Amino acid sequence: MLAGVGLLGVAALPARAQVQPDGSGSPDLNDLALDWVRGEYRAPLVCEIDDRPQRGLRRLMIGPGPRAMRPRANSLRLFDLEVETAKRCFDDLGGEEPNAEGVIHFSLRSRSRPDTARRDFSAALRRDSGFAFDIREGRVRVRRVGEPNAEPRVVDFASGVLRVETVARGSDVERRLLEFGGLRRLTLRLEARDGTTLRYHVIQVAPR
Repeated sequence: MLAGVGLLGVAALPARAQVQPDGSGSPDLNDLALDWVRGEYRAPLVCEIDDRPQRGLRRLMIGPGPRAMRPRANSLRLFDLEVETAKRCFDDLGGEEPNAEGVIHFSLRSRSRPDTARRDFSAALRRDSGFAFDIREGRVRVRRVGEPNAEPRVVDFASGVLRVETVARGSDVERRLLEFGGLRRLTLRLEARDGTTLRYHVIQVAPR
């Protein structure tokens, strides 16, 4: 297993906010969706090192965003793979996996009233299996693995979309993640306005 992709050392997440920005104890739909997606995650990948494929796990973390940001937001952090000696990295289907490092802040545009928020939240999960969050701000440095000295391409994800969905039962993705047992499985898809897309099938390794 590749140690350089953040397999070891799960960091503790900040505690959940108990009081909402308006001073009440009743969350709206945005609050519930942000809390649902928080956690520390790993995305399986394979990197070719010394002409041999080695399995690893990319590290991602979703926690509370800047305290001053309104409406309330989360932050998604992508960590450097730290695989300078690898020739390339790819997913289980052979698709190229670039190195991506950076932080984005996101929230849900639809908020709903607190008195209907939990019902709206449950309905959205049944209907869409997840949420499409608006990316408020954030840049990600993207570079091909195998080119450690190349200048990374900086992608501005502001005004883009972060789609988070539960992995469907019986799907090819679920079958590829079965080795991780009963850990929660999600698909994260970042879409920038310039067309850049980053997609990760992840398992959750630490609680929200």
